[in-house]
Amino acid sequence: MVILLASCRSTANGTPENTFTVPENLPPLISYAMRHIPDIPENESQIFIITSAASSLTGRDNPDDARRVLDLGENLIEGSSSRRRIELLIELSRNYVEAGVISQSIALLEQALTLTESSDQDQTRGRLVQEIITVCFSIGSDALDLLRQAVQKIYIIEDYRLRADLLLDTARRYQESGEGQRSNTLLQQAIPAASSIENQLARARSFSQLALRLTEEGNSDLALRYVNKSVEILQTDGTAAPMGSGIPGTTSDEQISQTLIFLARGGNAGEALSFSNMISNDRLRLNALLEIARAFYESDQLLQSDLVFERIFSILERNAPDELVVSMLLNISQTYFELNDPASAELYLEATESYFDRITDISQKDSLLLEAAILYARLNRLESALETIAQISDPFFVARGYSSVVNEQLNTLGSGDEGPSDELTRRFEDLLERALNTEQESSSLEDVLRNEIAQLYQRLNSFDLALGLASVIQDSYLKALTLSQLHAGLSGTDEEAAIIESYSRLLLP
Repeated sequence: MVILLASCRSTANGTPENTFTVPENLPPLISYAMRHIPDIPENESQIFIITSAASSLTGRDNPDDARRVLDLGENLIEGSSSRRRIELLIELSRNYVEAGVISQSIALLEQALTLTESSDQDQTRGRLVQEIITVCFSIGSDALDLLRQAVQKIYIIEDYRLRADLLLDTARRYQESGEGQRSNTLLQQAIPAASSIENQLARARSFSQLALRLTEEGNSDLALRYVNKSVEILQTDGTAAPMGSGIPGTTSDEQISQTLIFLARGGNAGEALSFSNMISNDRLRLNALLEIARAFYESDQLLQSDLVFERIFSILERNAPDELVVSMLLNISQTYFELNDPASAELYLEATESYFDRITDISQKDSLLLEAAILYARLNRLESALETIAQISDPFFVARGYSSVVNEQLNTLGSGDEGPSDELTRRFEDLLERALNTEQESSSLEDVLRNEIAQLYQRLNSFDLALGLASVIQDSYLKALTLSQLHAGLSGTDEEAAIIESYSRLLLP
């Protein structure tokens, strides 16, 4: 998100049309952040700073100031396209929920829901309605009427696959909020939508997703019926299915892969495995097999899980590109890490080491090395992580490697009051200094790194270093973002206040 918005910021021309007065008596870092907003050309990025500042204020139990900041955001929305206006209204409404201003949040969501009617694309309208529904659930009972209106919008979506997806997702949210009856109603209404999908592979996917949701709700008999319907389509072996997936930008292989993943997650890993050879694309087949192996593992069917892993390795040994081999080994390692099996995670992570020298695409190699370094850090293998970073060529990936390793190590240590030892803190600060000293191709990349590293310095209780980095960020958007993020992590000490005062001149526009 940071990189994307920073990139948008750097390519825009001209000056912003919208101006506003920064509210008085805001906390210093938030005030400094807000004063940079007029220098940010895009109103979308301006609003993102406002929502970031509001989140920081709310997080520090300062909802009144958050409301004053959010009020400024509404004045900036009008210059955006209809789609972006809806997205920004939804984003602001989320922040009003955080600040406790439910009535204003609902008012913005009502505007957003009305604007969805202007979209003539089912995919766009469906995604935006789904986001509105998500915020309504976060509000709770006060948004019930609006939630019902948003759910009604699902039924005018002409794409049956998308309609079924949205009904199933909303049913899940109702179930999670304790509304089992409403959830069941939507599941029943998803059945005709899924059954009306013309393309057979897309229909099989929706049936398998429906079966998963029914299984989650304990309706095993009905779930089995739709497992069987999905399997019946797959048993045609593609001969009765039209070419393609029936979904723009989606291949038949992707549809089959998603179907098998839903089947596996719903407790039907055996059925899913029997159809895995229908997928011709190696990467998609491997991803589906990994999900199937995971499903077996989680249900304590360890022998079956091992057999699926053997099938994965068999595919990899058949002249698979080295990049694909490494990518899959990393995915397997991450899967075992998530399953709380660090020994197996380390085994597969170490297996990647002999492949890196064979990869000729430097960009791909650097990306995979960075991923491996992060995994080593998650497994508390700091030295191995640093050795992996040493093999990276691109300076930005090197710097990102050092900062990511520190971030993962801090996450591993947890958020206890004591934090890392003095010795470890010095080690982490040394790694962050190395990251800052890597020579980057552009000042925008340097600013992205400064934003990330400033937050890590703050987590190390090195607030003076954090604010020092913020003071030298050149990009107005990233500078404002960094200041609002640093405010969220303040501990409120007199020492922090003195540091902020000492940097005040450098933090202003």
